[in-house]
Amino acid sequence: MTEAAERVTEYAFLQLGWPHLWLTNAASNIPSHRVKERQGAKFAYKFEKQFMFGMDDAEVWLLRREDWLRNRG
Repeated sequence: MTEAAERVTEYAFLQLGWPHLWLTNAASNIPSHRVKERQGAKFAYKFEKQFMFGMDDAEVWLLRREDWLRNRG
């Protein structure tokens, strides 16, 4: 999951020139939460949402290009 997220993020920031990305995940999806933290995203807010598996909080993150560049391995 980390490799796929990195490739998509790299394309958005370096090829398309986007300044930021809004990212979401189910709060119970801890691995997805950790990928966002490693990329340098900042938690913005959460709200309740219906997922395929049922109700859960959805986390919303903001990843700025400069934060992502600073956190690249």
